Amino acid sequence: MKSKYCGKENKSFKDLSVLEIENAIRPYYTDFYPSLQQRIANEMSLSSMAANYYKELHNDEKHNNLDMVKNDKVTDADTCVKAYNTMMIQAISVVIGLTALSESVASSIAEKITDELGEDSLNALGETIFDLTSSDSLFDRATAFATLVIDAANIISVPVFVQIVLNSLDFWDYVLYGAGVSAQLFIWLGTDAMALAGELVADAIAVNNLVQQAEATISACNL
Repeated sequence: MKSKYCGKENKSFKDLSVLEIENAIRPYYTDFYPSLQQRIANEMSLSSMAANYYKELHNDEKHNNLDMVKNDKVTDADTCVKAYNTMMIQAISVVIGLTALSESVASSIAEKITDELGEDSLNALGETIFDLTSSDSLFDRATAFATLVIDAANIISVPVFVQIVLNSLDFWDYVLYGAGVSAQLFIWLGTDAMALAGELVADAIAVNNLVQQAEATISACNL
């Protein structure tokens, strides 16, 4: 998919001025604004306010239940699927974390995207996983890292990938960051891997950690 914004495709939004970010987001904001209006209308109703307040009052109970479900899911998974899912969650969460979203939010969203991909996607991504483990230089590893996430996004389609991200945001993250996050992801995922690799190469620890998890996946899945 070609980016709507062609002036700064190879730059992270972190490298742009406020005005440049505004210009980069503008084409995406046009599409984003109607859904933003609808979500504001839904979230700001009296019943929604009461429901959100109730949810926050019982937040600890909610998180405990989620932790129990998550642990059961991991226990039941076989070794190959666990290794593959861990690798994909790790890769996707790092990329989403390069936007304005927090690490915890990025990790939660990455789990949802990995679930959407399903274990059958392993076959389609096998060659890229091997490239990740066989690359010698940091930049080549970062490029394979970026390619892995871009290929995964294309399996479910980039718009679906971005929509899962937006649908997973809480109200204020959606209002404050939704347009910018979607624009940045479309630019990274809708072009070749060079732009995203340029961001990833700055985090050698994350790249090398993913290489280790890719090696574990290859071993666990007998690739």
